[in-house]
Amino acid sequence: MHSIVRGFDTEFRELALDIDEAREVVARAQAAEARVFARAAAVGMRRVAELDSPSSREAELPMRALAAELGAAARMSDRTVQRRMSDAATLTEKFPATFRAWDEGRVSTGHVAVIMEHGLPITDPDARALFETEALMRAEETTPGRLGSSLARLAESLQPRPLAERHQEARASRGACVRDIGDGMAEFST
Repeated sequence: MHSIVRGFDTEFRELALDIDEAREVVARAQAAEARVFARAAAVGMRRVAELDSPSSREAELPMRALAAELGAAARMSDRTVQRRMSDAATLTEKFPATFRAWDEGRVSTGHVAVIMEHGLPITDPDARALFETEALMRAEETTPGRLGSSLARLAESLQPRPLAERHQEARASRGACVRDIGDGMAEFST
């Protein structure tokens, strides 16, 4: 009976290695797709900058046209494409080591999302880089679900001001305003 267990262990181990290899291939492919979205975001921003004196509505057109083109090619909505372009641009700009780890298949899309979610509120570039280094070490050892709570604590520890102080300031500055804009219309803002 002991040899049967050993046979299963070998078979299980082979399957584990195969799934790990497949996961790396998927991660690299998803990172390659994100790289295209990042390039698209850069092209879109360049096209917006080339406009003579764009109105806010006119400035949206190059990005919307590009998103529609990519959406048709990828069979996804233009809104999804715009969100992916924005996320990819943010990732390449603010989390370059995370992008490299994803591209190398060391972390998954889920890990990337958790790292960005908890790292974006860190505004100091040096603190964010420190966060990213530690986050990647943790990500390579656990699941995205378990990573979230760990990174929440890490991100909080790197904030220059404590949560209680930031909360108090945000609470003091909150409010709402209604402004009459004529013709029986009003504008609500927060």
